[in-house]
Amino acid sequence: MSSKLSIIRVVLPWPAKEVWPNFIRSNHWSKWQDKAKVQKEYAHYAAKEVIGRQEVPRDREGKWKVHLHIFPPNLRRFDEDGVVGAQKSALDGIALALGVDDSLFAISHTIHAPHRPMGGVIVSVTAPNASYDEIQEDLARMMAQEARAPRKPNAPPLPRDLVYKRKRAL
Repeated sequence: MSSKLSIIRVVLPWPAKEVWPNFIRSNHWSKWQDKAKVQKEYAHYAAKEVIGRQEVPRDREGKWKVHLHIFPPNLRRFDEDGVVGAQKSALDGIALALGVDDSLFAISHTIHAPHRPMGGVIVSVTAPNASYDEIQEDLARMMAQEARAPRKPNAPPLPRDLVYKRKRAL
């Protein structure tokens, strides 16, 4: 097992409508700041749980590669740039957990098939100058840990504010 972190994977809920750029642009900050704060704190604690006691590289030479795997909650159309922009608070929380400035993030994304009923975003963060072997070793270690231990019962629950509420057809 490597002592330095090379990759982390953080699973996040589908962003609330209040953190999407179109909502933020057209509303007063008091209408969206609470949701953005909840999203940032959730991402921060989720990333801290994944990082654990591993040493985070402090290289300032390269960019951290951030890839967003986006799983929408339904088949409705949405703005791709908007969903990436809606992750701003979450990426701030992950950067805080890593102890790096989010200006060092090189962000890319992939849209996947819908994951009902809630959707979600999986954020993969790769350290700068990480070798292929280090990344594969860390991924294998993470997968082995997930296979051995199911999600802890005392893990933080999904914040009520971020839960996608499905409308029931009557």
